[in-house]
Amino acid sequence: MEPTAAPQPEAEAAEVINISNSQVDKVNAELVRLSQSAVKEIEATEVDVRNSAAVQVRATTVSVHNGGIVLADAEQITVEQGGVVAARAGSANLNNSRVLAVAGNMVSIENGSVGVLAAKEVNAPSLRTGVLIARHVEGNVETLADTRQVLLGGLVAGATVGLFLLLGRMLFRRG
Repeated sequence: MEPTAAPQPEAEAAEVINISNSQVDKVNAELVRLSQSAVKEIEATEVDVRNSAAVQVRATTVSVHNGGIVLADAEQITVEQGGVVAARAGSANLNNSRVLAVAGNMVSIENGSVGVLAAKEVNAPSLRTGVLIARHVEGNVETLADTRQVLLGGLVAGATVGLFLLLGRMLFRRG
């Protein structure tokens, strides 16, 4: 009979971690506050990013002020004069911020721009977006493509590719 190792208790997260003027690989805590710092990975209940950057953040609540996050996954995300590459949230509030892609139930944007926005509800007094997919939109939104244009573009692209494949098959079958 081989000896078995006793199960190891999981490391408990610290309650509050304040990081200032530092670079850190991974942080796990109830509350994480960043100031002029960079962190690769954060897992927490609440994250506050000020004049800092993070690569990946998983939390219940995320606040960004003059900072940036590459990938954010949270129930509530607030970004003030910051940037996010990709965000998934139940609720997202963006003010004077730039986001490449955001998906959520409720997205509120004030003077911001989003590359791709997918949400059930969008409230945006002034928004510029490349692609917008939403069930309900309230406000002044300027898009390069809305839901109908995206669907129509997909149908046209699919039909074009199908036609070229059919023609290629017919031409090479005869040769």
